[in-house]
Amino acid sequence: MVTDGGTQERPVTGSRVSDLCLSDATLAALDALCTRCESVFGGSQDLEFAIYGDTVHLLQRRAITRG
Repeated sequence: MVTDGGTQERPVTGSRVSDLCLSDATLAALDALCTRCESVFGGSQDLEFAIYGDTVHLLQRRAITRG
């Protein structure tokens, strides 16, 4: 924890360097969320999500615009 907020860099060592961050189940849930958003909204999406416990939550969705 950084006393005044902000970030702190710490080295990652051993097997943690190559460990995956998301489980297969979480990846499947994220894929399902993305697929559902694509089906409902169509077009390109900019999605923001959070993972809490075993559940993926959609926080915000915007259409990607080019301009």
